[in-house]
Amino acid sequence: MKLSEIKPFIRFAEKVQYKMEGNPVEVTDARLFFVLEGAAELLSEGKKHALQKSTLAYCPAGAKYTLSSPEGTTMLVLNFDLTEDHSFQSRPISPHPVSEGRAEVFRTNVEDSNLLNRVFVLADAANAYAPISEICREFGLQAPYSLEISASLLKTLLLRLHRNEGPSHDAIKITKEYILTNYMNAVTNADIAAISGYHEYYLNRIFKKETGQSIHQFLLEVRLNATREKLRNTDMPLSEIADTSGFKSYPHMSVFFKERFGMTPKEYRKEFKNNL
Repeated sequence: MKLSEIKPFIRFAEKVQYKMEGNPVEVTDARLFFVLEGAAELLSEGKKHALQKSTLAYCPAGAKYTLSSPEGTTMLVLNFDLTEDHSFQSRPISPHPVSEGRAEVFRTNVEDSNLLNRVFVLADAANAYAPISEICREFGLQAPYSLEISASLLKTLLLRLHRNEGPSHDAIKITKEYILTNYMNAVTNADIAAISGYHEYYLNRIFKKETGQSIHQFLLEVRLNATREKLRNTDMPLSEIADTSGFKSYPHMSVFFKERFGMTPKEYRKEFKNNL
C-alpha cells in the first residue's frame, strides 16, 4: 500500500495517566503517544527511548515494546489501523503480553514510507500537540462524522510526519552502508529492502532518482573498485580476488571489469606494475 492510500481507523483517542513498571507487550494495532507531563521510557528492539514532555512516539502494529513510568506521566494516546480492513473490531484492543505468545496483528506495510513501518521517537514534537489534541477532541464527540473527521485529521498528521521526518535519504544511506559492508557476499535488492523497511521496487526507484544509479549498478561499481584495489595492492590469485569481491567466478569478474576499464584484470595488473 502507498502512503497516499492509507485510511486510518481509530479505536482509541484519549488523554491517559500512566504510572507503572511496564512489561513487554505486542500490539495488534498502531500506537501514537504524545507526552503532556512527566516522563516515561520506551524500550523497543533493544533501544531505550526517553519520553519527556512534548515527545512523540509511534509504534506500528506488531511492535513489541515495554513502556515504563514509575513516577507517572500524562499522555495523549491513539490506537489505530492504517486501513479500514478491520473496522468491524471497533473497540480498543489491549496490548498483548509477550509472555502469552504472539498477538493477532493488523499490520499494513506502507511501501513508500519506512517511517510508518517501524518504531520512531521524536524528542521535540511540540507542533504535534494541536493536531493530536484535535483528533482526541473530535473522536470523543461521537457526533455525526466524528470518526471520519478524526481519521482525516490523523491521515494529515501522518503524511506531515512522513514529509518532515521520513526523508528517503535515510534509506539510501542504509543501502550504501549495507553494500559497502557486504559487497563480497551475495546481495539482492530484497536483502537491502528488508533492512531499509521499503519495498524493493520503490527503494530501487528512489535510489536511482537520488544517485543516478540503480542499486545493482552501485553494487557492481563497489565490487569493481574493490577488484581494482586488490589487483594493484596484493598478489592474490585472480580467482581469489573474484571470490572476495563478490563475483561468481573469475570469468564473471573479467567480463564486467573489461567492460568498465577497457582491459581484463590480468592485463590491468600487468600494466599497473609496469608503470611503477
